[in-house]
Amino acid sequence: MIKKTTEWLVSKMVEGEVIKENQIAVQTYGLELVFSLIFTVVILLIVALITNMPYEIIWAVIPFSLLRSFSGGWHANSHFKCISLFVMMIVLELILVSSVFGKLLMQESIITTLAGVACVAVFTFAPVESPTKPISLQNLKKYQLISRIVVIAILGSSLLAYYFGFSLLGILGVLSVTMQSLTLIPQTLSKDISITEE
Repeated sequence: MIKKTTEWLVSKMVEGEVIKENQIAVQTYGLELVFSLIFTVVILLIVALITNMPYEIIWAVIPFSLLRSFSGGWHANSHFKCISLFVMMIVLELILVSSVFGKLLMQESIITTLAGVACVAVFTFAPVESPTKPISLQNLKKYQLISRIVVIAILGSSLLAYYFGFSLLGILGVLSVTMQSLTLIPQTLSKDISITEE
């Protein structure tokens, strides 16, 4: 749906001479990202309305997205799969923290173990590139440092929230970062990806 809508819109932009033929690929990719983002936000707003957990959704999305921006990770091969998996991950987090598992997850030993797993994964594997976001040798160390700072900052603030009585927000932050950090592993094991020289 996103791809077809984008292709239609770009073809209309070429017909109307808004863009040139040599800009089609860039415009298509950019519009696909914009539509994908809009579609994801609309779905998350609907989930927020249904669950009445808007702050929890925000706190689950921000840490995941912030870390992913710098660390990279596994990518789905279509926008539909990407949006579906992302929304399912957020919903899974909400279900986990608001169910019987929530009490289990809020135990200090569990939350610190999850935080440790996330740190080890990010410090070991990040950043990883994808076919759509290659990393030059020049940026490798920069993204590695930023990924480490981001994971420490998010986990630190989540653990502080947990210890100062905001346990739901604390566990959501830790869960989001842990889930994102686990997406680094399959991408790292992929043989098709290599660091590019610039």
